[in-house]
Amino acid sequence: MKPRYNKVVDNHSPATKADLTAVEQRLDAKIDAVEQRLDAKIDAVGQRLDTKIDAVEKRLDTKIDAVEKQVRDTEERLSEKLRDTEERLSEQMRDMQTELLKAFLPWQEQIRTQCREHEAHTEISITAIRSRVEILERRLFEIEKRLLMNPPAA
Repeated sequence: MKPRYNKVVDNHSPATKADLTAVEQRLDAKIDAVEQRLDAKIDAVGQRLDTKIDAVEKRLDTKIDAVEKQVRDTEERLSEKLRDTEERLSEQMRDMQTELLKAFLPWQEQIRTQCREHEAHTEISITAIRSRVEILERRLFEIEKRLLMNPPAA
């Protein structure tokens, strides 16, 4: 390295203030140059990182949009399948109800017939019981009449 001034450098002589100032100025200049190069490199790396981050964000946004669309499509398909299943179940329930009603119709008619027969027998029985009670009432009346007309001897 060459000194900036035309002085003869003696490695064994003591350094003067001018020598130290010159060294300080050279070091400051070199540090400034290194700082500028580092700032430039950091800026370049930052720009590359920003570019890459933007690209990654765009890819992620694209993938997120695709996933959201898939989720919406899946929800629509599931809703449609649920509606179809609900309609089929409703139809099956109506069919089961119809089958139950058809199965109970003959039984209902049979029970009605039996009820009518019981009603008829009950009416006949009630009529028979009434006529017997009337007969008993007449006989009791005849006995009471005889007793009142001919009281027993005491």
